[in-house]
Amino acid sequence: MYSETGPWNLMKINPILQMLFTLIWTGIVFRQRIFGFIYFIAVLFELAMKLFFGKTEFGQVFGAVFYPADLIFVAVLLFLYKVHFGERNSK
Repeated sequence: MYSETGPWNLMKINPILQMLFTLIWTGIVFRQRIFGFIYFIAVLFELAMKLFFGKTEFGQVFGAVFYPADLIFVAVLLFLYKVHFGERNSK
């Protein structure tokens, strides 16, 4: 992956960001509610970078970590929030 002899650029940070998103999703799998909130905020940040800085290198790196799949994962997470995290009503 890093065998290119080219100069350092921001694209080399992308695997680190993918690992960060994977670790956050692992926390969601283990039913830790805080990781659900962190994932939602991370996807909002990613979407903002995609929309506002999409044409720059910064926007291409931080706005395309798992872009189309993240929106689907957040929708599923919001739809199944009570089932997955065991949230109960206050009644």
